[in-house]
Amino acid sequence: MSRGIAEAGALVVSGGALGVDTYAHRGAIAAGGKTIAVLGCGLGTKYLSQNSSLRNMIKNCGAIVTEFEPFTPASKRTFPIRNRIISGLSLGVLVVEAGDKSGSLITAKYALEQNRDVYAVPASVLSTNFSGTNRLIDDGARVVTKPVHLIESYLYDYPTADASKIRSIDELASDETDKSANVEAKEDKYSFDNLEKGRKNRLEREEKERSLDGDLKAVYDSMDDNFTHIDTIIEKSGLSSQRVTASVIQLEMLGIIEGASGKRYKKS
Repeated sequence: MSRGIAEAGALVVSGGALGVDTYAHRGAIAAGGKTIAVLGCGLGTKYLSQNSSLRNMIKNCGAIVTEFEPFTPASKRTFPIRNRIISGLSLGVLVVEAGDKSGSLITAKYALEQNRDVYAVPASVLSTNFSGTNRLIDDGARVVTKPVHLIESYLYDYPTADASKIRSIDELASDETDKSANVEAKEDKYSFDNLEKGRKNRLEREEKERSLDGDLKAVYDSMDDNFTHIDTIIEKSGLSSQRVTASVIQLEMLGIIEGASGKRYKKS
């Protein structure tokens, strides 16, 4: 979706996080378009350090935006606050793969309050992980199944947008010219520098794992290499949802877990 509308001249706004946010920004960059990342923290923090290369690319073809003072840490409080800026900068908000308590539903709520359009990509009715998306459709969000659906309402007001440049979903999905979405410089992964860098990162990670204790260790041990929903992590760890949420944020800041849409996490 992101790559398709960027090819037509639209600008993509997202949150700079892992998962759907990352793919939204990458799609825009791959299409040669513009993109804005609205951060839920201050500049200079180590939050989501594994996405630093993407943020550097965004700076070269768009903007990094935050209302928080430098070095303000990411927290449960800061993300809902920043979501109103994502919707406020946008003409329309597209929600995909949202669970019942997804942060993107907060963005959709702000969008309605700001008189923005709300769109949703339908998900399987059998999947509880994405029930929030389908509930938005029940509540009146516009159904989107291809990129042109997102921009056709704005073509009259923005004559520089060109829907004819949008390729079909099949063409976009099968575009193998660059499997990494044309956004990262190709590296020789077997070079000495990269092998040494990988070894150093592995040692640093192992040291961080050994230093975990208390809630952090319980939450980390409740995850594996596959994405696990936060409700399952709460059940496995035996901790309250508040303690698990706080631990997840700290583990992400340490760079040893990663998150995806629908409140799912895994060891990175």
